[in-house]
Amino acid sequence: MTKDPRVSAQTESTKPYKNFTVGTPVTKAGLFEHPKKGHIAFPDVNSIKLILEIAKNNIDTAKNFLKKFDADLIDVTKRMERVDSIEGKHTIHTKGHALDKVSMLKANEKEHFNFFENCIIGITFCYTALECFANLTIPDDYVYHYEKCVPFLGIKFLKIKRKQSLTRDDNKLDLNTKLGVILPEIFGVETPKGKFLWGRFKEIKKLRDKIIHFKKANLTKTEREEFNKSLYSQFLIGEFTDFYDKTFELIGYYYENTQKPNWLN
Repeated sequence: MTKDPRVSAQTESTKPYKNFTVGTPVTKAGLFEHPKKGHIAFPDVNSIKLILEIAKNNIDTAKNFLKKFDADLIDVTKRMERVDSIEGKHTIHTKGHALDKVSMLKANEKEHFNFFENCIIGITFCYTALECFANLTIPDDYVYHYEKCVPFLGIKFLKIKRKQSLTRDDNKLDLNTKLGVILPEIFGVETPKGKFLWGRFKEIKKLRDKIIHFKKANLTKTEREEFNKSLYSQFLIGEFTDFYDKTFELIGYYYENTQKPNWLN
């Protein structure tokens, strides 16, 4: 029986039990109550690995689209050259707006838009995997100690020591603090801040925020000086292609001084 890496825990029986022999795979089970079918047992889910797999599958699919991207481009530059005639009241194109080279995709619309969906899901779930890892790894009884600047006599700022229980105030801490301060303390490693992996995390966050907090500025641009500012142009340029790898590496970074869990190998 092959163990699915998305299973939360699986081991083997060390003693015979009823009809089960020694070495029989044993999987941790979860239970939920179905409104019509009673209690149902199912393999307990490793949520971090599950989310990582969603990210990986979608980013791999998007990367496959980009691999054949060049073959799907048709040069239409000549069609965009100066048009001397005017059709009705509209000039189709003028030399003043001509571009050096213009290409169009041969790919059908469904494949094109599926690519954008894969990018959105893959990037979003890379960030979610890091968030899930941090939230599930920090112990329930962990107390975060920090300093906070407060106004003093209306002029100066005084540093005071504060603490908060993550079980009560977890939603008040951002992911930067959890990954950059709390997890290094728990695992006994240097903060990843300032390292290459941290830079990629910031890029993941930046692109993920663009997706989650969508604004007009993220739409496809028609003005030449703004072509590469849209979210979709960033997808086509391939700015996301190493996001899954770096997410996986960042999680692995914290296990530098300890044994990695099986699902991370």
